[in-house]
Amino acid sequence: MKKSKRFVIDTNVLVSAAIFPSSVPGQALDKAVRSGILLMSLATVSELEKTLKKKKLRKYLSLTSINNFLEKLERLTEPTDTLPELAVCRDPKDDKFLALALGGKASCIITGDEDLLVLHPFKGIPIIAPLEFINEY
Repeated sequence: MKKSKRFVIDTNVLVSAAIFPSSVPGQALDKAVRSGILLMSLATVSELEKTLKKKKLRKYLSLTSINNFLEKLERLTEPTDTLPELAVCRDPKDDKFLALALGGKASCIITGDEDLLVLHPFKGIPIIAPLEFINEY
């Protein structure tokens, strides 16, 4: 059966899922993988990798576990890099998630970032917190 739902998950949710797989963000990631397709772009993958490899996260994640997580995501993700230029979010670093959602025709954006959540819905794309995603999708 072909999966038709397409999801953008922001960096903070993915980092929390990597550190605490049983947490709400971890459960949201698992549900997204089971029920649809994850969308990522070069910009979102780059930000995730840089964030995961920060020294302050080393007490939670080894380099091996970081690389395993990134490899798993790569296998589960549809790369999407034909994206519109956007300057919408009050935090310009978050525009890449909005562009990815538009360019990848996302069903929703899963985030805990208030800078994105305040834009719900964005051009018809729901922007929801991980718990809301678990309960409603």
